[in-house]
Amino acid sequence: MMLSKDLMKLVKLPEVQNIIWLVVDRVWRMVVSLIVGVWVTRYLGPVNFGKINYVNAYIGVGIVLANLGMESFLVKELVMHKEQRNSIISTAFALRMFASIATLLCLLLFFWITNETNENLLILLLLIFPLLTTSFATIDYVFQAELKSKTVVLFRNSFFVVGALLKILAILVKADILVFAFLTVFDVFIADVVLFLYFRFREKFKLFFSMPAIAAMIKKAIPFMVANLAIVVYMKIDQILLGKLSTIEQVGYFTACTKVTEIFYFIPLVITGSCYKVLIKKRGISSNAYFKLAKIIFWSFLAGAAILSIALSLSSSLVISLLFGSEYVESASVLALYCWTLVPIFGGVAFSQLMIIEEQQKIILYKTLIGLVLNVILNIVLIPKFGAMGAAVATIITQWASSIFANYIFRDSRLIFNHYFKFQ
Repeated sequence: MMLSKDLMKLVKLPEVQNIIWLVVDRVWRMVVSLIVGVWVTRYLGPVNFGKINYVNAYIGVGIVLANLGMESFLVKELVMHKEQRNSIISTAFALRMFASIATLLCLLLFFWITNETNENLLILLLLIFPLLTTSFATIDYVFQAELKSKTVVLFRNSFFVVGALLKILAILVKADILVFAFLTVFDVFIADVVLFLYFRFREKFKLFFSMPAIAAMIKKAIPFMVANLAIVVYMKIDQILLGKLSTIEQVGYFTACTKVTEIFYFIPLVITGSCYKVLIKKRGISSNAYFKLAKIIFWSFLAGAAILSIALSLSSSLVISLLFGSEYVESASVLALYCWTLVPIFGGVAFSQLMIIEEQQKIILYKTLIGLVLNVILNIVLIPKFGAMGAAVATIITQWASSIFANYIFRDSRLIFNHYFKFQ
């Protein structure tokens, strides 16, 4: 009875309820994405699926540029400076709006200079919509900071379901690749707009800006933006270079593998995001308690990721066959290897969380730049000869080097590294 009462008290805590809603959101999306996404992937085949994901890789880079790395610190700013909430939101909105427009123009110019096909240009124009609404998505961080993720989850899932139903309808009517390109981003685009309008009218929120606040946020955002850009580039560069140095079909095989592993990325992000305030409180009370909790999170992430990797590696052929069908048979061997990126990715999230709390953003920047350079070099060397398998090898080496071992290079992160691994 006592255990049951304690459990109920724990579940009622705002932090725990926030975690529950975020986990429910991700699990629901994972299930629906698997069902509908698999159906779409089968329908499109490796070539058309590869085309959409080749262009979408550029969009992914563009969205990171437009986000300006603010997702890494806005929640912390809103939690620590509640009295400045409106100023923080307005400043972030203005900067993201400017960045999204500039990024859009740069992408269009790049596609024109590199003589991409007309079909790829059309796909780009259809995938570009979420880039235009990155400023609206700033409102998400307000709800996270106030531990009210339930509202965001309900809004976004409503449009997510509509988008999934439209994809099914498109399959049934045998729509072409351009329809699926637009439906890939439909729910995100609509949800960003509606959520922003809901927040603005509910709170009678008015945007206002000040140049000192803009300058201060730019200064804070630059290390995060460059670091996040480096991360997304070496997560997307393989798809871009596969399209340039190999074939679009290889992009399709490789992307099928990434779609399977990316299902699990939400686990460390949700846990660390919701434990952020707890870690900050522990740090203020006791250094030993703070590092003990951080160490538990780190090794739990590594252990959980290793279990997932073993399961995926052993069942890769079955997973690919059941999900994507015989057309994607070449993806099985790639998945058996690529799934091991989960271990350094999970561990890297735990490391980065402490770097943010300790305000060591420069270290995040330096080690991700190391990873970017290494990944580009390895992809250029391996992709022409090994295709998707070469891209998988390059990604694994890069993730271990930048997410885990690069922490030993720098003095401040080495202290945490030594603590985690019990080095003196």
